[in-house]
Amino acid sequence: MADHSGEGPWSSDKKNCAIITVLDIAYRSLNNVDHAALLIFIGVLGSWQIPISFIEKFQFFDDAIPDESSSTSDGPKSLQIIHDASFLRLALHRLARSFLIRLKLEGVRIISFTIHRVLCQWSLDHVTSQSNQVYIMQAAYRLSREVCKGGSKTFMLDEQFATDAGDPMIERKFLAPFLRFLSIIPRHISRSELDLHTGRFRAPYAAVLHQAAWAILRKASRRMPRTPSVPASSSRRSGLSRPVSSGPKARQPSAFCAAIRGSESSRRGSRISPSFVGTTLRQRE
Repeated sequence: MADHSGEGPWSSDKKNCAIITVLDIAYRSLNNVDHAALLIFIGVLGSWQIPISFIEKFQFFDDAIPDESSSTSDGPKSLQIIHDASFLRLALHRLARSFLIRLKLEGVRIISFTIHRVLCQWSLDHVTSQSNQVYIMQAAYRLSREVCKGGSKTFMLDEQFATDAGDPMIERKFLAPFLRFLSIIPRHISRSELDLHTGRFRAPYAAVLHQAAWAILRKASRRMPRTPSVPASSSRRSGLSRPVSSGPKARQPSAFCAAIRGSESSRRGSRISPSFVGTTLRQRE
């Protein structure tokens, strides 16, 4: 298990040295490469209620995983064991007993789990210092698959590249964790690896950007106020040929009616002369 104490941008702040030391000690106390890899990966995913089903069905892309010669002992190869349901639950309980994560249980069944945001930053520091940015891209790619679903076709690595013919549905519980990676990726992965022509992560990054565009557009469309419109058929039935304006002319009928009512009260029931009505109408025009 690799040591990374005192490395990375977050650890350069002297105020965090004590916290980092405690987390390093807890990390080394796991004494299990697979458990350590799972902890780092959960930290990269972020501080939110992660459903157990999200991890159980996690699908990795293969073209960004380095060869065995270049991967560290707690690299992405160790994460393949999350597809073993028995191991996954034992590992989660082990991390929870060490107070590194918090489980949400329903009886004895794990529903979801979460990790503290300090451990999230520590995990990002770890993968950056150990050149394991593949953790970040794997997490972002998987969330991109979950945040936007629907439409006739989807832009993914294992599917045909095509233009969407329908708007996808947004899974709102994955929206905030996914959008978080739009700022994490450029901070922790170099431009050369993200280059859409020659970069190591070009294919998954293109898929992430495509899904992010849909997610942001759908999020913005929900915030736009909708202007109510009157159907043409309703306008014809009600006798409205044009919308009622909100300018001074729209208040004139009320003033006209007030003048009539005032005249009626002053005359105490007497009839209104035609000349009075004609004068008032000319003033209205």
